[in-house]
Amino acid sequence: MNLNQRGIILVKLIELIIIFTALIFLSTYFVLEMILKEKKEDVVDGAWDLISAAEDAYFLRGMVDKIYIDVTYVFHEDGSQSVYPGDVEPLEFKKYKPSKGTLTVYSDGEVSLSITDGIWSVEKYSKQLVNQN
Repeated sequence: MNLNQRGIILVKLIELIIIFTALIFLSTYFVLEMILKEKKEDVVDGAWDLISAAEDAYFLRGMVDKIYIDVTYVFHEDGSQSVYPGDVEPLEFKKYKPSKGTLTVYSDGEVSLSITDGIWSVEKYSKQLVNQN
């Protein structure tokens, strides 16, 4: 094998390394994009679940106790939950637990929400759900 053949082999090897590196970077980018998209969808779905749980609690309180008052649920970073007024039970939900935020059910049944998971935030005012970064 002469020196010229070794140079050609080295160039081809460098080409392969560059192509594989580009493929790895592209595949990593697309996988991370998919993960972020799923996380964003989880936050939005979780917001709808929280709204549904709050509406259920509102209607149950109205049917059983005939009480229609403004109730605010505050979600803390440590995973705990505060409720104002204090005699109302905390929300029961299974899937999504926000890092922090608030959810308010007004006496007329309207719900407003502002929650975050640390990366994504979701806000709802009136009847519209809005995503934000």
